[in-house]
Amino acid sequence: MRAIRDGVRPDGSALIFMPSSEYRGIGPDNLGVPISWIKSMPPVDTELREQEVGPLGRVLYLTGALPLVPTEMIDHGDDRPWR
Repeated sequence: MRAIRDGVRPDGSALIFMPSSEYRGIGPDNLGVPISWIKSMPPVDTELREQEVGPLGRVLYLTGALPLVPTEMIDHGDDRPWR
């Protein structure tokens, strides 16, 4: 749930490209459904590539046109309606 709503890994480090600000208002009951579905899927034997940002992505990030770390835009102390 923290990865989806807060954009952070279990160790607390930020996830890049995770659109957490879009999912911030989803309550735990509604978020439990897709999480349950994901957990029900069989594991896939694939190695994930390391994420990298190319030159265009860096320029867009520096100009503010591409939020690489959306968790930086989230007010983590906000009151959510489902609390």
